[in-house]
Amino acid sequence: MSLAKRQADSGGSVLLFVLWAMVLVTVAAYVLGHLTAVHLHGSGHRLGQRRAAEMLGSGLHLARHVLLADETRDDFFNDNWAAGEVMDGLQLAGGRVWIVSGESGGGGRFGLTDESGKININVAGRETLLALPLMTGELADNIITWRSGQAPAAGDGYRVEGEGGPKGAKLETMDELLGVPGITPKILYGEDVNRNGLLDENENDGDASWPDDNRDGKLDRGLIGLCTVYSRHTPTPQEKAAKDLNSLDRKQLEELLPNINADLAGQIEEFRKKHGDYESVAELIMVDGVTKENLRDWWPLLRVGEAKPTEGLVNVFTAPVEVLAALGPLEKEDAGRIHDFIRGSNVQPEGLLWLLDLINKDRFVSLVPLLTTRSERFSARIVAATDDGMYWARRRVVLSRGLDGKITVLYVRDDSRNGPHLPDNLLAGYSGAK
Repeated sequence: MSLAKRQADSGGSVLLFVLWAMVLVTVAAYVLGHLTAVHLHGSGHRLGQRRAAEMLGSGLHLARHVLLADETRDDFFNDNWAAGEVMDGLQLAGGRVWIVSGESGGGGRFGLTDESGKININVAGRETLLALPLMTGELADNIITWRSGQAPAAGDGYRVEGEGGPKGAKLETMDELLGVPGITPKILYGEDVNRNGLLDENENDGDASWPDDNRDGKLDRGLIGLCTVYSRHTPTPQEKAAKDLNSLDRKQLEELLPNINADLAGQIEEFRKKHGDYESVAELIMVDGVTKENLRDWWPLLRVGEAKPTEGLVNVFTAPVEVLAALGPLEKEDAGRIHDFIRGSNVQPEGLLWLLDLINKDRFVSLVPLLTTRSERFSARIVAATDDGMYWARRRVVLSRGLDGKITVLYVRDDSRNGPHLPDNLLAGYSGAK
């Protein structure tokens, strides 16, 4: 082979090698660039998620401030923590945060939800449970069995599915009800499948298994919208200082109570001897000669039994009508009257004596031991979004407000993965979500 041909072949091989090298370098550059872009996108995604999550902390501080700003301890349905006004959210650096109530009707109401406006599933009796939506005798018995740990005899309706058995202790969250035989997600959460407190389009299904075909735009939140495990009433110093009615004789009653005479004190003592110990101060209204005015003056000075923290008292001023109707002493008509009276009042009625204008004495006496006018524990959904509307985060929190005004966090759950977060009316005007 001639020298010229060998040189030509060698030059062609070098050119081919160079071309392949250029191709490989181009591919490598492309892959590296793509990987860099993916990495940067992933970093931006993580940064956006982190920013939204961090803003939830500011939302928690806002919720605490809302409770701290409440100067009273008698909680009404339109107090500042339940203001009800739709708000655009608190603007922060890089995003916005909202506090949204989880009230039983759903919707975009600003504020917190009073947990004392619900039935406490840990202490509710069978009749109260039976008054709740979709509840049956078997389910009520299963709930009571689950929390007590005492399984009934075989054949009476209780079934334990899978491993283990009744918890034998108080439920710590409402979600634990799913462990109770017969309690389904639909019974617990109603139409609120993703637990965001809103009636999303895919949830308004009007399933034939749900009563009254609920394609009416109203959210049914199931048991979780009407029940709680958090409600608690801690006695005030004044309540602790009150005297036990059942420990006072005629002379002591005369010395303690204003506008009382010997005959009336005797009637109070005789009533106790005839009917047994008083079960509440409200029972005094059944004594001949005792008037509403007497009871109003005496109520702050008396108590029945030991003054100790009590679970399950329902705040009559914040409870929805469904909760009031579940309280044994009340008929549905009574509950409706009480609910309408409260919602029609611009000023909170004093104490509980006003109930005597709406229900008879027997029901009043039976109802009062189940009620409170103060609330200690509140829940809320805290939602945060970045300014570009791409990243969201949501938490459910439960806060406790002590008698000293101190706010503590009882429970926090990350609900960010549970779908849509805010209704359109709260998003109105928020450019980042458009």
